[in-house]
Amino acid sequence: MAVIISNGKGTIKIPNEAVGQVAYMAAKECDKISEITNGTQKCKNGGRALKVTTKDGAFEIRFGITMRYGANAGDVSAELSRLIRERVAEFAGVENLKIFLDINNISV
Repeated sequence: MAVIISNGKGTIKIPNEAVGQVAYMAAKECDKISEITNGTQKCKNGGRALKVTTKDGAFEIRFGITMRYGANAGDVSAELSRLIRERVAEFAGVENLKIFLDINNISV
């Protein structure tokens, strides 16, 4: 699936996988998480860790993390949301995102 964006300059099709890779790289910038997971396994790339779907012309991004011990879950969630929104907006010009985060584990 993909989101199709049209304006006066033309039309662009943005695949879910591309947005997933951008979101994955943005999540790796957060020093409060130690792993990006799909629930049980550590993932080395965004392909298995992130699930990106499109609904009503917007992207929905779902993924799991292992949070570092001592980090505040609310702060981690806010930072990840900000990073992902900024990077996806820079990449695709899309600001209509829904981000779903699962904290699967805490690393010591």
